[in-house]
Amino acid sequence: MVSGWLQMLGQDAGWKYMDALHKNVASCTHSGSKPRRQAAAGEYIVGLSFQYRANKTKKDGAPIATAS
Repeated sequence: MVSGWLQMLGQDAGWKYMDALHKNVASCTHSGSKPRRQAAAGEYIVGLSFQYRANKTKKDGAPIATAS
């Protein structure tokens, strides 16, 4: 995600975005799928994760919504 934000927004705007986002982040993980699992379990209301895994989790019955 970091690489994508920097590529889309550029270095300065990308880091500014992440600094602002950081103020709203409860935890950071080293796992790309853990935020999805935590949101699916109701531990957090939002989890930034890879969309294809979130779609599968939702299809498997988890009460989550996905966004692009």
